[in-house]
Amino acid sequence: MKNLQQNLIKNKCFNCIMKIAAWISDLPNKLTPAPFRLMQIGSLFWQSRALYITVKLGIADEMCSAPKSSLELANQLGLHEPHLYRLLRFMAAMGVFKEVKHKHFVHNKLSLPLARAEKNNVCDMILMHNSSEMTLPWMDAMQASIKNGGTPFVQYHGSDLFTYMDNNQPLNTLFSNAMNTVESLTGLEYLQDFDWSAFDRIIDLGGSKGSKSLAILAEHAHLSAVVFDRTEVVKGAKDYWKEIVSDQVLKRVDYVGGDLFSSILPEAKFEKDLYLLIAVFHLLDDAQAITLINRICDAMGHLPATIAIVDAILPEQQASFTDASFDMQMLMGTMGRERTLNEWNNIFNLAEVELVASVEIRTFAQVMVLKQK
Repeated sequence: MKNLQQNLIKNKCFNCIMKIAAWISDLPNKLTPAPFRLMQIGSLFWQSRALYITVKLGIADEMCSAPKSSLELANQLGLHEPHLYRLLRFMAAMGVFKEVKHKHFVHNKLSLPLARAEKNNVCDMILMHNSSEMTLPWMDAMQASIKNGGTPFVQYHGSDLFTYMDNNQPLNTLFSNAMNTVESLTGLEYLQDFDWSAFDRIIDLGGSKGSKSLAILAEHAHLSAVVFDRTEVVKGAKDYWKEIVSDQVLKRVDYVGGDLFSSILPEAKFEKDLYLLIAVFHLLDDAQAITLINRICDAMGHLPATIAIVDAILPEQQASFTDASFDMQMLMGTMGRERTLNEWNNIFNLAEVELVASVEIRTFAQVMVLKQK
């Protein structure tokens, strides 16, 4: 197969920067006495909750480049000024907002993504991860799950995450919007690190509203795409993008609603079709992963199409804090996990597909390229 790696030097630089960043982020563990460091970690909930409340109340939306007093903000938002000031002081102490004089605050670089007017805002991601639906399984079911091996979300809510969202429209919408803003965390530069020109059509399974596919199509005029996700997610997707994406790009995307395991998957039409799954397999246990790969192979029929799985590959030991954090989130909400290369290869062997390439991209994941044996 053609070498699909692009921007190799940029990827090497990215990996070096990430190693340096990891070393710097570990400095508090090295420099702070252990008892004090553990107490710091134990109280991080205060920070995440303050951040959530700041977004929930829309405080960042009322900020501007000029200093604004806590009294003015309280009057605009209908809040209790003394308590609001203490919240803002705490946020500024964390580096979010800047207190320029007593009780007067202004946006800084770190606070801007909390304002919905910002293109790269992460409001929905913060609201989703800190919602009661997502936090209560951590608080009330995680300890039991470590003992019994269950899924905290299921043990607390009585159903798996996606079934629960199908019956909870506000959370479903919040989750979908949060997934659409993942690029605010990583950017979309990593999409340039894979050679999409080797393919004619992308079948984006679990692609939400199609933000990744649309970004790829904008750079590759010959490509078309089919975005497949739950019906509630893809419903109205084209209308969602009408004011954001050009008609020339949007007309090359079709949306199909369904379930990855019970619906008919989009069939391959060309040898150069690419089944793309970004951050899907870490939601699945091994048996589900094997089943999904088999279903994709069935949808290919006799055509030698390609599968591209974009997910993390963990080292056998000393995983990064980012990878380990994602894995704990998977433990909380799903039957899935982040996997090592050996664990991935075990799945591929049982599914009778071959890992023909692993492409580095400038994010926490890699693109694993698969072909049927």
